[in-house]
Order: sequence, then C-alpha cells, then structure tokens
Amino acid sequence: MVVVSALLVAACAPTPEVPLGSTARKPVSGSNRLQVLESHNWRLQSAVGPQNQRIAALSPQDIPPIVFGFGGDRINIQGGCNQMGGRYRIAAASQIEVDQIVSTRMACKPELMQTDAALSTLLAKPLQIEVIAGASPQLRLVSASNETLAFAGSLTREAQFGPPTVIFLEVAPEHVACDRAPAVGARCLHVRQLYFDEKGLPAGKPGEWRALYEDIEGFRHAEGERNVLRVKRFNRAQPAAGTVATLYVIDLIVESGPVNRRQ
Repeated sequence: MVVVSALLVAACAPTPEVPLGSTARKPVSGSNRLQVLESHNWRLQSAVGPQNQRIAALSPQDIPPIVFGFGGDRINIQGGCNQMGGRYRIAAASQIEVDQIVSTRMACKPELMQTDAALSTLLAKPLQIEVIAGASPQLRLVSASNETLAFAGSLTREAQFGPPTVIFLEVAPEHVACDRAPAVGARCLHVRQLYFDEKGLPAGKPGEWRALYEDIEGFRHAEGERNVLRVKRFNRAQPAAGTVATLYVIDLIVESGPVNRRQ
C-alpha cells in the first residue's frame, strides 16, 4: 500500500485562447488576479518551447488533463502520474514562485513520470504569470527560457455551490451493481465512510458499505485497487432535471494500493 502526501483536484472544459499580448482583454493584477486564480481550476491547453515547438513531456496522450488549482498560499497540481502541491507567492514583478513542493509517490509508465519531471523542473524557478479575466479566463506561465504554458479556467465547485463538507471514503477494490436510479444497470463504486481525529488517526467505527451512485469528480478507480480518499461533498440547492443533488470531488488520495489476494 502506498501512503501519499498531496492533493488534487478537478477538470474543466477547454476554451478559446487569446493571443499573448492581445489588446482585446488585458491581464489583471493584485487582488483581482488572486480572486480569479482561486475561483477557477486551470486546465493546461498548450505547452510550447522557445521556438513555439510542442513540449512533448507536457502533451502526453490518454491521461487525465493537467490541472492547476490555487487556494490560500498553496498551488495544487493534478495530471501525469502523481499529484503535487506546494506553497506559492506572486512577487511584485508578476512572477510566481513555488516552493516546498510535495508529491504522491506512485510509479507509472515512463512517459507519465516524464510529465511529472517536466512540471517539477518548470516550477523550480520563477515563472512570469499573466491572468486574463472574463467569461473564458486564461492563465499564462512563462519561464526565463521562454517555455510557455497556456491554461483555460473554469469555476471551482466552491465558487458554484459554496463551501463543501469534507469527508473520508474508503473505496473497495471492486465495483458493485447499482440497484437504484439514476444508475440502475451500471456499476457503482463500493464505499464506506471513515473517521479520523485531529491528529489524522482513525477514530470511531467505519460506516456501512454502500454503493455510491454519484461519480467522484477527478478520481479514476482501477479495478482491484483499494483507496482511501478525502473528498469534498457539495449539495446543489436546486439540481437541474437529470442531475443529482450531491456532488463529490476528490481532494486528496490518502492511501492507494493493490489488494493482497492472499489476505
């Protein structure tokens, strides 16, 4: 079993880009920039080098999107193999500096490990930051050697639904049949709620196992693998027709690993 130490988070839809330096929409700064950063999830749209060539390690296929999230003084990164996070600050010269980076410690196929390495290398030095607000917000990060990461923003669930309830769920290795709407005939995650004290130690008796009829946004379950997750639970006050009232979003993978079949 692997015990991990970082978070993360959410996916968002691609949006059209405004060329860097365009006068159509000007970058925001100060408290406005911070508000836009923290109220959105940022999905990587393109990663190019000094000659506008694609950065292959940041453009892999068949993986979840690379998503940055900002909250307080922390940056959280999802994508590639591992989830990463660290402290950040924005200097007066509109440079973002990231330090104290921590990461999960999972091993994946080489190309995904290369994605992690490329992200770590870029974040190890200050990056020029540009945030463009509006209906289709954009984020640009540019290194001193002119590598450019372009992101599209979508509202965080907190911005949409208000503060969540944070809970811990154990996800069993195998799916179970969904026996009620809206997922009858499908396969559901098999979960139970866990409880921890302020020191992070198990507290109280786990809840009963049950089928989870909603998805956990940002989490991909591998059959045969057990997980303990910290999730955010949001309640839609007036869910639209065909949508569920409760929404779960992954916040942190606490434990993850294959089940020992001999036990």
